[in-house]
Amino acid sequence: MNDEFIKNLQDGFLVEAEELIDQAESLCLNIEKAKGDSGSFDQIKRVFHNFKGSSKAVGFDDLANFSHHLENLLVALKSGETALTTKVTNTLLECIDRLRNDVKLLKKDRTIKLDHAQLKAKIMAVQTEAENKEAPPIKPNSKPQSETKKISDPPPSDSPKNPSTLNQAQNHANKDAVDEFIRVPLKKIDDLLNAFGEQVIYLSALDFYKEDLNKYRDDIIRSIFNLKKTAFDLQQSTLTLRMINLKSTFSKLERAIRDAAQVTGKQTQCVLIGAENELDKVIVDQLSDPLIHLARNAVDHGLESPSERLAKGKPESGTIHLRARREGVSFIIEIEDDGTGLNPQKLADKAISLGIIPPNHNKTREELLNLIFEDGFSTKEQASELSGRGVGMNIVKETTLHLKGSYEIFSEVNKGTLFRIKLPLTLSLFNGLLVVISGQKFIIPSSQIHEIVKAQDTKGLNVDSNSRVIQIRDEILELLDISSILGRNDGVDHRDPKKDMILIATIDRIKVGFLVNQVLGVHRTVQKPISPEMTTCPGASGVTILGDGNPAIILDLRYLRDYIQGTKSFTTTRYA
Repeated sequence: MNDEFIKNLQDGFLVEAEELIDQAESLCLNIEKAKGDSGSFDQIKRVFHNFKGSSKAVGFDDLANFSHHLENLLVALKSGETALTTKVTNTLLECIDRLRNDVKLLKKDRTIKLDHAQLKAKIMAVQTEAENKEAPPIKPNSKPQSETKKISDPPPSDSPKNPSTLNQAQNHANKDAVDEFIRVPLKKIDDLLNAFGEQVIYLSALDFYKEDLNKYRDDIIRSIFNLKKTAFDLQQSTLTLRMINLKSTFSKLERAIRDAAQVTGKQTQCVLIGAENELDKVIVDQLSDPLIHLARNAVDHGLESPSERLAKGKPESGTIHLRARREGVSFIIEIEDDGTGLNPQKLADKAISLGIIPPNHNKTREELLNLIFEDGFSTKEQASELSGRGVGMNIVKETTLHLKGSYEIFSEVNKGTLFRIKLPLTLSLFNGLLVVISGQKFIIPSSQIHEIVKAQDTKGLNVDSNSRVIQIRDEILELLDISSILGRNDGVDHRDPKKDMILIATIDRIKVGFLVNQVLGVHRTVQKPISPEMTTCPGASGVTILGDGNPAIILDLRYLRDYIQGTKSFTTTRYA
């Protein structure tokens, strides 16, 4: 067999291996929860047997040998020769983590040597210990005696401070990235081919009709209409290829909750709802770490200790719900605990001590709850292995907003806390508002716009030389002139009170007005990565090609607002 054929086989195995490892982790957690479920034992044995055989077939002998040791341990557990203890489960999960890391290493270098001697010895040790010792049956989420897994927050560098910097980092990473694969159901491929076939038919018809445009005028119009519909179907079918279900992500969250419970000595049970729903892989990958932080926080900050829960009349074991569902064109992910809840007054006191808000603040309950997303804010006096650095929740906020999503918190003292994240189904295609600013066309995502009003229907007021507010009904909003923000005052007066419009957006729970010279309508936008030359444009998050063939910059209103607040060196448009 030639090298290229072997490489293709190995590529296929490494894709399959990631799925098998995720299955193994989920089954291992099921075995622990069910205290040795026989059905789960059979399934996880089959998973490792499959993994062993496939890795041996493509030349990864180190993986095959290591999998054989894991299979032996599972056989001993199933037969009862080895007792299922917390230490054994921890070892199994540690081995699964090692296999996951091995697959990542092999994706980068197929010739790398994998040394599993230490873990093999550990497998033998726990197997022998459990055979010779009358070990008590495993208690899910009980605190381990000697082995505590170290868990740390995602590094601060993961926080996307602005879209330009993040896009540059992603573009740089993509140059060195290994090809990724997605397992696609055959039906999705069939739908794609059917749509492509329809497109070919209509293109052939148009090619025939061009011989006599006048004679076939009605047929041409009909074919163009059908072609547009087919192109939309083709577009939708193509986008579904990047959609993956959340089973793997929910398994990671369940594992994070289990590990956090062991570190804190708390008891938990996890309820998963909607893991079969699909979301864009790019969104799932970027949101994975922030969701894990929310899950750990639910255990560390949210749930009380068993004794505290009993004193409050609650069950000894806390419950954490993980939910996912689709609502229209949006996707909702929720993490809810039945723990101690958030106390707005305590959050305010902590924020005052950190200098985040003044002592005489007039924050609403909702604004106080959202303080936990501020960079550096934490209710803990000392950082633990799980939390307390004031970084993780800020990463949740920044990542969600970068993905064009939004977040909400609902909490009640002694009843629990619910975190809700609302996301678009895909980042590749969205509805945008086509606007004109200083004679140039821009796209602004429709999801960011709450309302559109005519500038001449509002009352303006100058606060100072750099700031202006407007009154819309009974609300007073800050007004920002986008042309001034972008520095596109070209000496030509583009203002026309009859055409000038104000876009109302809600940013960090505050309504802000953005002035544009004209709104042309809704544009179905296909986003392309931003080039390094465009990083000097404040708020640019990508580009697209308009129907006339010209490019248009996609603007992010939140980053525009942040930019102007950091400079305050602009001249606002004046209205009488």
